[in-house]
Amino acid sequence: MFSLRDTMGNHYLCACVSWHPDYEWLVVEATTADLISLINDSTTLSTLLTTKGTRKMYCKWPEQSDSSEFYECEQFPIEILPQKDVYLELNQEDFKEYVLLLQQES
Repeated sequence: MFSLRDTMGNHYLCACVSWHPDYEWLVVEATTADLISLINDSTTLSTLLTTKGTRKMYCKWPEQSDSSEFYECEQFPIEILPQKDVYLELNQEDFKEYVLLLQQES
């Protein structure tokens, strides 16, 4: 999983849900508060991926392909979402600098 930021300053959270035989990614628009909450275990990945009204993209890169497939969707298929109660359990010390940068944006 990783976060992206586009040239307009929008943040996106990208979660890999499958890597064999195809790479499948769920991408959802996120706020700085969303990212900080995820790092601090105040919210789950499932919560961010299922929030209504956020922009969502499903991406698939077949292993033997030279290109990816992607489409925007209103919600992700339930069978590929992580369990509702799964937290990332990150070492918050490793992300202290990143959280400070996000807080400065707010």
